[in-house]
Amino acid sequence: NMGTIDLSAISYNLGPVGFWNSITAIRDLLSYSPGILFLQDLRIPIHSSDKVKSWLSILFPQYFNVLSVHTERLRKPDGRKARYHYGFCTMLHRHWYTDLTAVNLARQKADVSTVQGHVLKITTRCKLTSELVSIYNIYQHTLSFSKRQERLWEILSDDIQTVSSNSKPWLAGGDFNA
Repeated sequence: NMGTIDLSAISYNLGPVGFWNSITAIRDLLSYSPGILFLQDLRIPIHSSDKVKSWLSILFPQYFNVLSVHTERLRKPDGRKARYHYGFCTMLHRHWYTDLTAVNLARQKADVSTVQGHVLKITTRCKLTSELVSIYNIYQHTLSFSKRQERLWEILSDDIQTVSSNSKPWLAGGDFNA
């Protein structure tokens, strides 16, 4: 709920090709100058996150970019364990926003083994209204762990209720995989 602010937002899941194979598509999307670009499933290892963040800052200096990357161990369909690198990024246009703080709610509010999926919450000040705005990039990447998914939605719902009860605007986007 952004009130009367005319704000465009785009959400794009980069899987299965990942970040490096999606650079042209990201560049094309940002040519429209959206206020917010939500990216999910970047498929970059943690050690590459600084390189990706630097690349985004150089190529798109008009955007703040908040990047979260982590590794999970999951079982493949054949029963073997595998490491998956998940990453997601929220890009906010500097024309609209200032004073950012970010937190991965799913990692902050719960034991990693009890949650499936991720919520990157950014609190920022809208330059037009001077209001604090909460922006959520949700990445619900799998449907195979229903109890863990429910926990993610509880965390998100609780946070949105807190923000709403303080009459603060919020916006949610991402890959809900519903």
